Amino acid sequence: SKAAVNGLVLVVSLPELLAASAAERNEMGARLVSRIEEYTDCLDANPPIYLMLTKTDQLPGFSQAFDGLDLHERQQPLGMTFGLTEITAESLRTVLKTKLANLQAHVGRHVDSQMTALGANANSALLNFPSYFAELSTVLDEFLQHFARSNVNGNPLLLRGLYFTSALQTEKQLTPVYEDDLAESFALLPASEAAALEQEQNRKTGDRSYFITDTFRRVIFPDRDLTLYQSRHGRDRSVGPIAIAVALLAGLAFIGWQTLSFQNNRQWLASINQQLTELEQSPDRAQRLASGQGLELLRNQLAAIEKYRTKGVPLQLSGGLYRGDDIYLATQTAYLQQLRTQALEPITLKLQLQMREFNEFAKTMDPQYGFGAAPAGSEGKTGKARAQGQKLLDRGARNLAAGRPTSLSGIPRST
Repeated sequence: SKAAVNGLVLVVSLPELLAASAAERNEMGARLVSRIEEYTDCLDANPPIYLMLTKTDQLPGFSQAFDGLDLHERQQPLGMTFGLTEITAESLRTVLKTKLANLQAHVGRHVDSQMTALGANANSALLNFPSYFAELSTVLDEFLQHFARSNVNGNPLLLRGLYFTSALQTEKQLTPVYEDDLAESFALLPASEAAALEQEQNRKTGDRSYFITDTFRRVIFPDRDLTLYQSRHGRDRSVGPIAIAVALLAGLAFIGWQTLSFQNNRQWLASINQQLTELEQSPDRAQRLASGQGLELLRNQLAAIEKYRTKGVPLQLSGGLYRGDDIYLATQTAYLQQLRTQALEPITLKLQLQMREFNEFAKTMDPQYGFGAAPAGSEGKTGKARAQGQKLLDRGARNLAAGRPTSLSGIPRST
């Protein structure tokens, strides 16, 4: 839902602010802040605050500086807009000094162009006009401290901007700030003369509006949703720190998880590498490989990775850093290579030798090679031996095909 109030525009007379003493300015600022806090409490919202310093035309040199502006130029804002969290009790003086310096530089460039345009018609008031903005720094700092220090329900007031305006021009002019002491000491007028002079000075000389229209159009109206953003009870602000804290804790937990996973994966790889290195550099490497230690080591790693695939990767190895699949491919390739060189090839060679011996044995039983007739009953023994040899050959071939070691102790040998 829409907020009841989109912002608070405070209108303060610049001449009254400059003419007041420090104590009076403090009282004025405290009174304004108190009224604002009453509004915010009643509205249950924290609307942005726009401070309008009116009657800027009473600054000496204002007329000569800005009379030549056209309608569009008179509508432009003259002042400073603050960031949402830019104004605090600690940063107010620095921010205000910087903003006023920029404003003074802007006004100074405009006055320089006016001095050039007016030539001999320019007076000293126009020349000194930019200096007034430098003199305003101390006065505004004292006045705005109340806005920066106010902290109701844990949230500061949202001072959004400070702008100089003029809606009606009169003949009344302020004396230069640095001439106040001289005026008090030497230029006091009798009460009747002062009253007559004041009445004469209050006579209207113009009704142009200066620096008002676009202040509303380009600053205040676009900020209409800030009230919803800045809740008096700090709903949005309370969520912010909590969300940041949760995100920070989650980030730290994730980083810790990844660090643990990185360490465990590195230790896993280092353990495999160490075992393989020890086996490779062992003096009895050939015997250990022949006994199947290399195959057993690789088989254990393959079994562990298969288990992770079935039951899931442990948290201490995951976190996006798990390299089990890469290890599995490399280990499987090494396992098959070791199986071929340490098991299949020796068994195949041994089978070939046994088959060659068996063939030699069979040849001795063939009569065509010049041996005498076999004794009675020898044909039955020869056939039985051949059947037994064929049976052993078939079994060895099946074991070889299945990748199982073959026992050749049962094959008869020739003598």
